[in-house]
Amino acid sequence: MEEPLDPTQFFHEMENSAQEGHLDLLKKQLARWEAGIAGDSITQPDYLGFKPTPQDFENVERALGHSVMFDDHVELIYFMLGRLMKKASRGNSVDVVKYLMDERKSPVTFPAVLISLIAQSFDVLEVFLAHGWDINEPLKYGPILRLLAKSGKEAPIRWCLEHGADPQGCDDKGHRDVLSEAGKYCTVEILRLLAGYGADFSRSNALLRAAERTDKDAVKILEWLLDEAKVPINHVEFEYDPEKSGMRTALHCAVEHGAAECVRYLLQRGIDVNLKNMCGRTARDIAQRMGRTEILETLDANMG
Repeated sequence: MEEPLDPTQFFHEMENSAQEGHLDLLKKQLARWEAGIAGDSITQPDYLGFKPTPQDFENVERALGHSVMFDDHVELIYFMLGRLMKKASRGNSVDVVKYLMDERKSPVTFPAVLISLIAQSFDVLEVFLAHGWDINEPLKYGPILRLLAKSGKEAPIRWCLEHGADPQGCDDKGHRDVLSEAGKYCTVEILRLLAGYGADFSRSNALLRAAERTDKDAVKILEWLLDEAKVPINHVEFEYDPEKSGMRTALHCAVEHGAAECVRYLLQRGIDVNLKNMCGRTARDIAQRMGRTEILETLDANMG
């Protein structure tokens, strides 16, 4: 007779099997685990071996196509399958992922996709695409390429572009887009990569986001956007979408974020210091209100 399961330990053993790609062992473990679901001597949270998060519930609802409450033994398996999918994605365990999707009907979930991209589990991502994953899905966080732009990782960004990701993509409200995030976080090499796949940086806020940077690459990014991407120096926030125009310029953004080097560079390039934001303030007004003494002196020297 088998010893009773330690739910937490057994859960971690199944996670390890999923990540390492031990499909036959995982099937046996799942069969043993599922056999205990019908037992009445335990509660569901105890038997799972982990506490479901809101994200777990979102994944289960996506799998079932309706909202769920944590009071149905039939649905318990979906919480486990979601966690195993994430581990298999991290390990690039293609056979396990195919089993979970084909035989267990597990859906493609955002966490599994993101984990696969970060771990560069490209074989698993190919499986997701074959099962209908939309690489340009406009999630509330923006498309997956936007999150990758924020990470600044070139390999997964390149993979997504090669597989049809739209460099002009944005969230479902049109506020958070790929290229603006790239201006804030990516290298010149990644910006060139995006441009090679048709990115139009003038239809983004990339220049403004780049002006907020205080890292060593900030000026280099601004230079590339102005000289190679041909973004106008006085580009106004959301000017490519009149419904969202914010009237700020890169100079306003640089002052707000204390990016002194960017302020100096933008002044050297001839940015208009007299342009006002939607509150009617110039960059100098903002510097004065925020007590940015060094930047204020720089602005005054340029104006005088």
